[in-house]
Amino acid sequence: MACQACLHKKNLFNPYFWQMLREITKFKHDAINYLEELENNPDIDRNETLGQFIKSRGYSELFQKAYLVPVCGSIWSCPSEGVMSFSAFSVLSFCRNHHLLQLFGRPQWLTVRWRSHCYVKKVREVLESKGCQIRTSSEVHRVSTTHEGCSVLSGDGLEEIYDGCVMAVHAPDAVES
Repeated sequence: MACQACLHKKNLFNPYFWQMLREITKFKHDAINYLEELENNPDIDRNETLGQFIKSRGYSELFQKAYLVPVCGSIWSCPSEGVMSFSAFSVLSFCRNHHLLQLFGRPQWLTVRWRSHCYVKKVREVLESKGCQIRTSSEVHRVSTTHEGCSVLSGDGLEEIYDGCVMAVHAPDAVES
């Protein structure tokens, strides 16, 4: 599959298009070098955020807003302001492993019809058929493991113990303190 933007004739005369292509190519090289350095040196700190990675390598606002943030936001279904706080190592590893660092030959992404509603409904049905209690849109202050099971402290101050707990939230939200 070719780069879809390359097929539009108007882009041939658009300087922003050419800037974007240069930065995507630079991003690929920077990402691969970064990943190789971390993988070959396990003592190097892996806590750099995607925002720090982009800033330290001088990427433009255009690249961030028109390319990187929309791509990452769509993959992880998160608001754009959260993307830059993701782990650079995790995001770049994902991009490399899924061939997203290249301009050409990218895989075609498919989506489930009705999106997550299908599998969420199915999981809910299976859990409820087994007698599981499901709560949604509930504010949770703490989840911890005890000798009795999984302790959940809700926003209203009620603490309950469960056999198990499924936290269906974005990863950054799950680890907020």
